Amino acid sequence: MKLRLVLFMALSVCAGCRYGAAPYYGQLVVADKNGITLVQLPSISAALLVSTQGSSIAYGHPTLVTPGVLIFSTAQRLVQFDLRTRKLVDVGDGVWPTYVPERHVLFFWESRQGSKQPRNRVVRMRSLSGPANEKVVARFSDVWSSRIVQISPDAVAFYGADRRVWKYSISSSTLSPTGVEGCLPMAWRSRTGQLICQDLDNRQMYLAFLTGQTKPIPIRSYEAFGYSPNYDAVIYSKAYESWWQLQVGWAILAYNFRDHRTVRLAWTAPGATGILLDRDGAQL
Repeated sequence: MKLRLVLFMALSVCAGCRYGAAPYYGQLVVADKNGITLVQLPSISAALLVSTQGSSIAYGHPTLVTPGVLIFSTAQRLVQFDLRTRKLVDVGDGVWPTYVPERHVLFFWESRQGSKQPRNRVVRMRSLSGPANEKVVARFSDVWSSRIVQISPDAVAFYGADRRVWKYSISSSTLSPTGVEGCLPMAWRSRTGQLICQDLDNRQMYLAFLTGQTKPIPIRSYEAFGYSPNYDAVIYSKAYESWWQLQVGWAILAYNFRDHRTVRLAWTAPGATGILLDRDGAQL
């Protein structure tokens, strides 16, 4: 009887290992100190697509340009990466890119390489259709900068002057302050029209309407780097312990706002970023 119980538990653990990310399905692209990795969900098995071991190169903060094609930032440059061919192409200066497909424009922070004033922060926008026109969207001085978050087909939001989140309208070229202060925008919860914020002072995660009203998120995260409207879930990284696998390390997790359930999607390394795609390489 004891032997049957042990075998049943072993089979259960094995099934959990193979399909540990269910009910999340698709492709999780992860960038960490090891390189660029592809995780096929709900299996948590990972394939290393680009290795950076033994080099000083680090990829991060991917944004989807077309299905299966991403733009990453390296230390001070932007690179385009095709998941199918695994080809990397340099696309110019910049860090922390965000592509807005409805307007065919790429937002990014200006590279600070060689800058004599390290507190200078500059947000730029570059057209990816037709001539590669580029212009400055915002300029301010601060120790902080945030991800540039798309909040509508025509607007993005980012941390800016006066410790405030600013909104930029693409069609009108208008930059305006929101009611959100002390927030590093991480993602946009499109179902409710709220920013997923990280507090500047205590690093806690919370939801914020652009008018300023806030609501805490019951997760402890090192960094949130995405939101899936299909699952109504925030994707984030943190130190994590799996007691039944006797594993401790950094993991990428998904927190579902509807059932408040947390699911581990993959093991990773500190400082990881990533993006959740469907099986055809489109964003979930």
